[in-house]
Amino acid sequence: MIRNKLYAFCIFSFLLFVSCNSFYNGDYVFVDDSFSLLENKWTILVYMSADNNLEAAAIEDLLEMEKSRLNTKEVTVLVLLDRNPSYDASNGNWSNTKLVRLRTGREEKNKRLITHELECSQLRLFPRQQNELDMSSYMNFSRIVRYMYENYPAKHYGVIFWGHGEGWRGFCYDGTSETRMTLQQMKMGLKNSLNSKKLDFIGFDTCFGAEMEVFYQIREFAKISFGIEGLLEINGMDYEEIFNLFALRKEKTVSDLIDAFLTQYKNSYDNYGRTSFSVIDLEYIQQMCETFNNLCTEVSKLMLTDSIRNSMKQKLFYSTNKFYYEESDSDVYIDVDSFVTIMSDFFASDENIRNCREQYFDARNKSVIEYWNSGGDSGSLGVYFSTLTEGNYLGVNHPMGYVKGRSSNQIDFVNDFDGYVPTISGDYSLLDKIFYK
Repeated sequence: MIRNKLYAFCIFSFLLFVSCNSFYNGDYVFVDDSFSLLENKWTILVYMSADNNLEAAAIEDLLEMEKSRLNTKEVTVLVLLDRNPSYDASNGNWSNTKLVRLRTGREEKNKRLITHELECSQLRLFPRQQNELDMSSYMNFSRIVRYMYENYPAKHYGVIFWGHGEGWRGFCYDGTSETRMTLQQMKMGLKNSLNSKKLDFIGFDTCFGAEMEVFYQIREFAKISFGIEGLLEINGMDYEEIFNLFALRKEKTVSDLIDAFLTQYKNSYDNYGRTSFSVIDLEYIQQMCETFNNLCTEVSKLMLTDSIRNSMKQKLFYSTNKFYYEESDSDVYIDVDSFVTIMSDFFASDENIRNCREQYFDARNKSVIEYWNSGGDSGSLGVYFSTLTEGNYLGVNHPMGYVKGRSSNQIDFVNDFDGYVPTISGDYSLLDKIFYK
């Protein structure tokens, strides 16, 4: 019996050593002795790409996390943080990449990070050493997800993408490499690291995260996803409030955590221009996309004259709920519910259109768990429509990456839904008819 206990203790001590090692804070190196395999309900990875003009906001968010009352024996929060040399000089003004494990209990007046810095040999990250990672690299993303699973086992897992978001174009802009992680690369990173497992959630603390193209791309790798259709204020989400709300929940289910994110966002942005928050059940996102595409296919068949095409284009741009930067060269995303309503109302007398609309909303109601809009509008997800040019005019051409057949490495949505997206022939999809016919 004693031998068994001694063996168990040795195994636990080894796991504790390899998973946590040590962290560096100021002039001292500490041993992380707070991790327990027996108590851990959640492991959450915040993939914080702040090697850009969001650096100061990243530090502020990490300070918010530390001020929370989250029990870090129950909920492990790992943050992979990449900084920039130009925008923030706090906490040592280091400008490289560190992997930290959240430590809570920091006092309001203390602006110094107290969080554990971890060693991660897979990424060649070591305390007190300068290590610069390219956060746009799907291989680095894949390695940190594998590290999370291997070293911090839990009942539930989640990943939050933090940084710049550009919808269908990608996420995690890295200022050193001057590249972003494309959706195709994100898919490869998730596929390589999860090995048929599913995360409980993937969240986007970014602009333009809650788009049909994005959620369709990651549909195989998580149960739930959430994000914002349009612009996110630079301060992003308030992690002190999120974690405090979550800390109050006894069971700490997936629903509890998602509700904490949603509640915080409502509280923070209720009076903020036009913004939204979407929570999607990824099991049904394919059905939602397919029914949207079917409706677009039927509508395109009825767009037989220039008058109809121009009228539809004007209605979709001016009468729908849409999200974009108030400047040139901004992608325009239209809320899909609004998109469907405008199209189906335009051809309300057509039975096929009415049936397609009904099928879409049936699928939409299965997929959308929660949707909130600061203006009180209904909605679901955004979908890319066009890009504004100088003078806030709609562009006459779509990027090659969004035209089916123009590129060999396109996102899943473009490959699968040519009832909607532009095509190389330019003559049969909805966007073909609106922009190119």
